[in-house]
Amino acid sequence: MGDRHPKAARVTTTVAIVVAYHPDLAVADALLARLQGCCDGIVVVDNGDEAALKSRCDRMTPGTVRYLPNASNLGIAAALNRGVATAWEMGATHVLLSDHDSLPATDMLSILHRTLASLEAAGKHVAAVGPMFSDRLRPSDSPFVRVVNGRFSRIEAGNAEAPLQLDCLITSGSLISRAAWNAIGPMNEMLFIDYVDIEWGLRAQRLGWSCYGEPAAGMSHAIGSAPRRVLGRRITVHTPARLYYQTRNAVFLMRHPDVPRDWKRALRAVLLRRSIAYPLVVSPRLEYLRMILRGLHHGLQGRLGPLDAPSVR
Repeated sequence: MGDRHPKAARVTTTVAIVVAYHPDLAVADALLARLQGCCDGIVVVDNGDEAALKSRCDRMTPGTVRYLPNASNLGIAAALNRGVATAWEMGATHVLLSDHDSLPATDMLSILHRTLASLEAAGKHVAAVGPMFSDRLRPSDSPFVRVVNGRFSRIEAGNAEAPLQLDCLITSGSLISRAAWNAIGPMNEMLFIDYVDIEWGLRAQRLGWSCYGEPAAGMSHAIGSAPRRVLGRRITVHTPARLYYQTRNAVFLMRHPDVPRDWKRALRAVLLRRSIAYPLVVSPRLEYLRMILRGLHHGLQGRLGPLDAPSVR
């Protein structure tokens, strides 16, 4: 792998952005310790404003961690944007985005940096590079996905010898340069949560920037709760509120003039499956149906923002 990852010639300063919302504190401890060992600084944006998490940040090496509490849950997009803005103020050249329940491999960041440097040296406009992740709840799932002919296609990276060009990456584990962030812009805060990474990746692609998955870089991650078999398929079961955001934001993307047609077809198929499966077999069925219908209604209205906020367009 040595030839594949030439050593970066430039000096980089990487600040990790951790978005937390009522985290498992043992998992958060492991993440912060791992990030402290590889990053130049850490910004923890706490959407839950938890005293226990603040106490852990305060106990870490002085000057290396900034704890930013939010008085209420502002959503993942707003939290990421606040953290990234703080990182630039700290003098960062790059940011490493992370959820509170992720754990990067010890060499993940160094591999991502070498991959990014190699791609940029080849003249690529790189929006972000991200690792292959193993979902602790669904270990057999492939981490990289493309949309092909209107369907989500899982990429078996295997022993791939080059980074994989993708439409988007999950936010957690993404390494982004300041130049890319400035060119593409911040995350769309009105989406609040779910499909934020998809919208940003597709926007980057439209502006001439690409996301890359690096199979040599690893990360452990958790998405939702343990999967269940529903109508012959394994699905990750989310709360009714999360299903509202997934429904509403899928409709938003399907109606967006700049989203590729293949993506609209793929999102439509996923939305249809969820709209059938949850009210039929996942309890509380009526609550799931109510939130799906509410998400469809708000998506068609163009109503975005937090679920309980006044109508915002």
